[in-house]
Amino acid sequence: MMTGPDSEKTKDYTRRLKAAVSAFYGEVRKDDMLGPVFAARVHDWDSHIEKITNFWLCVLLASGEYKGSPVATHYAFRDHLSPQMFGRWEALWKESLVQFFDPDEARHILYKTTRISGSLQTVLFDGVQRFLSGNGLLHSRRDEV
Repeated sequence: MMTGPDSEKTKDYTRRLKAAVSAFYGEVRKDDMLGPVFAARVHDWDSHIEKITNFWLCVLLASGEYKGSPVATHYAFRDHLSPQMFGRWEALWKESLVQFFDPDEARHILYKTTRISGSLQTVLFDGVQRFLSGNGLLHSRRDEV
């Protein structure tokens, strides 16, 4: 287990995560399905890789480094996305993870990945109302008598 942001284990994990994110986007940029979507929106790849690395550090280590809204970002161009793209995204991400993480670490990251991917797809393709109600965030109000 990592003991703090300055521990050697945390530094190594961060280094490997950044390498996995970089490798992933190297493949994304060449991918026939995902490449054009990212090329139309990402103009500074170094900055994007840093931002997404910080996102994953926040998800995986509760680092607090990420500042952004993945749902709002993806929702803005939902008309250009499909569930198949998310499947391809997950496959490429898995390929990158197994290069830099042991099987247990990769499995943990992939578990988080599928939860995030599922939530995003619910919002993008099934609607915000269904996402909120399915996660207990939207309740019907009943007046008490």
